[in-house]
Amino acid sequence: MPRAQNKLIMIRIIKSILITTCLLASAAKAQETVILKVSGFEAAPGEKIVLTVESDVELSNYCSFQFDIMLPDGIVLPYNMNTDEEVEQFGYYNEQGEWSAAIESKITKSSHVLACSAIEGGYRFVCYHSEFATFKNNSKNVLTLHLEANENVINGVYRISLGGTMIIAGKDNHIVPNTETSLAIIRGSERSATYEFVMSDAGWGTLILPFDADIPAGLTAYNCVDIDGETIVLAESSKIYANTPYLLSGVADTYSFTGIPNAVRNEYSSGCITGVHTDTSIAKGYILQVNSGTAAFYKVEENTPLTVPAAHCFIDRECDAPVLYISGTTGIEGITGNSERDEIYRINGVRVEKAEENNLYIINKKKIIK
Repeated sequence: MPRAQNKLIMIRIIKSILITTCLLASAAKAQETVILKVSGFEAAPGEKIVLTVESDVELSNYCSFQFDIMLPDGIVLPYNMNTDEEVEQFGYYNEQGEWSAAIESKITKSSHVLACSAIEGGYRFVCYHSEFATFKNNSKNVLTLHLEANENVINGVYRISLGGTMIIAGKDNHIVPNTETSLAIIRGSERSATYEFVMSDAGWGTLILPFDADIPAGLTAYNCVDIDGETIVLAESSKIYANTPYLLSGVADTYSFTGIPNAVRNEYSSGCITGVHTDTSIAKGYILQVNSGTAAFYKVEENTPLTVPAAHCFIDRECDAPVLYISGTTGIEGITGNSERDEIYRINGVRVEKAEENNLYIINKKKIIK
């Protein structure tokens, strides 16, 4: 084959490779993974809050976005009369008497339209440009909100999340970004809250409350003290204590608990069980499930995270057994020796070094009156 023809074929091959590479790069760009993360906060009634939504990458190739932010009751965007423009807007007057917008974005240009509307449980934000002008390239700050905690807030731990997310690059080009949640902690309120617990027909369930409560008729509460082989060792509790996880048994029904919440973090553990105050994804441990009418704790499979619902619990242990069964409760027995190897727990599941007189303890997995 002539050398000139070889050269022409090589050029065509190189062009083909370049075109293919460009197409792959273009496809990769169109399928770019974007993560939006909303910040958490702590607040009390009357306090101001700054909440941000940040992207993990610059969004200079995009022109519009839309998402919802879900917030606890009583956390609001201030909406007031802007006397300078004689119109009500999302904003407030600062300490210097100057009007400040409650909604800001560092990626938008002055020609972008940024709109907000109240929805059930939060707010919806839409930003767009009539001619698809792209965002600025010097920031990852998608949104900054200046919020207020009013008198309707209730103490507790809440998960702040994004929903309905979409980022648009052009008329027919958009992506649905991944999102990361954060926690909000509300404190200082005297408002009470009511939690409803639904006992299934299987007669077993888990519960954690952010306040002390009496055990209603029809229910029995147990501390999950330890694991013995494939069995969870239980000890009956005379009361439900705040931020303590329990396994409950009883008649299928709906039970109500009311109190003033007092929780400062999402997860609380006692013995071998952990309770959560917000919907929480777990990648290991055991979750209470009913199989063929029998309740037991089933192992979370590898690479298959499961969500523990708010106010519920899971077994936070790594064991070989695929299933952990529920044992009967231990009985009250006489005083036993207090050797250095004794495992001593208060009735609420908190381990202590020494058992004091005239108290009820769980010693070596048995109820003991000292």
